[in-house]
Amino acid sequence: MPAPDPIPGPTHAPSVLAAAWAELEAVFAQVAAEVQARGPACWASGRCCNFTAAGHRLYVTGLETLYTLARLTPQDRPTPAQMDEARARGGCPFQDGNLCGVHAIKPLGCRVYFCDRSAQEWQQDLTERMLARIRAIHDRFEMDYRYGEWLGMLASALDGPVPDHPVRDTCSRRNSAQSRPVDLTLGGSGGGDVKAPDSPPFSTSQ
Repeated sequence: MPAPDPIPGPTHAPSVLAAAWAELEAVFAQVAAEVQARGPACWASGRCCNFTAAGHRLYVTGLETLYTLARLTPQDRPTPAQMDEARARGGCPFQDGNLCGVHAIKPLGCRVYFCDRSAQEWQQDLTERMLARIRAIHDRFEMDYRYGEWLGMLASALDGPVPDHPVRDTCSRRNSAQSRPVDLTLGGSGGGDVKAPDSPPFSTSQ
């Protein structure tokens, strides 16, 4: 039996989605403010985007997944071949060398994870508070709440219609089989199976 669709958007009116996305962007703005205030170290190593090498898995909500894809032009959304390539190398289809190709529209887990070991307790607290706010957005707009592994959620969303977002971003994606290798000497972060709603976005692989 096929898994239930984790993406809440296509069945909702554009005005509802726009309001939900606006609230999601407010959460992201709060995260950015707290990151700036705390100032955790980031070495831009790219390891956080290579889930297998870092020994982590990235988990996202359906609303975050749909938001990222809707903000991309159709030609910038990952193709099945690009998804397969990302799975094969254990990473993210949006990775651009050592950087994120969708930095402005990436999910919560990518925004709160830093290699800085001194920031781990801070990261956990921020994650729990912001994830609760995102869960509340789903409830407020009566959207089914789903929480799963990034690549699986992307694949599920791409199998169906992706609604339009009034603002579009261009994806920078150069980390294909022909591109420069990623430096894995520093850093770490998230991708795996469906998790319970209270599991952190970045979870250590078992």
